[in-house]
Amino acid sequence: MKFKGKSKFEIRLGKELTKMKVKFSYESEKWEYKIKPYNATCSACGSDEVYETRIYTPDFFLPSGVVVEAKGNFTPKMRTKIKAVIKSNPSKDLRIVFMQDNFLTTNRKKRYSGWCKQQGIKYAIGSIPEEWT
Repeated sequence: MKFKGKSKFEIRLGKELTKMKVKFSYESEKWEYKIKPYNATCSACGSDEVYETRIYTPDFFLPSGVVVEAKGNFTPKMRTKIKAVIKSNPSKDLRIVFMQDNFLTTNRKKRYSGWCKQQGIKYAIGSIPEEWT
C-alpha cells in the first residue's frame, strides 16, 4: 500500500517508517483543544478570558504511543496552536519533526529547536528517530 501524506515531507517520513517496518497510522485521531481567540471578549461580562474549542489532527501515530507532527514552515500561528494542543491534551505524547532547523524570524536569533527546548517539547530534525517508534 502506498502512503499518501499531504506534503512531500510527510510522504518522505511515511516511506521511512514503512522501510523501518514500523506500523503507524496517519491522521487517525482528532483531538480537541482550547485556544484564546485574538482580542476576544465576552459579550455578557466583558471578560477577556474567552476560549474556543477547536479540532487538531496530528500526523503520525506510532506503536510506542508517540504522536508526531511533521512541520516544514513553523509560523507564529502554528506555534501558538501547538502550545494550546499540548496544554489541552497533557496525557498525549506529541512531538515535532522539522524538515529543517530554520530560524524563527529574520533576526536569526532562535531556531525551531531552541523554541522547542524553551517550551519543553521533544523534537527531531529531518526524520523520526528510531527510539520514538
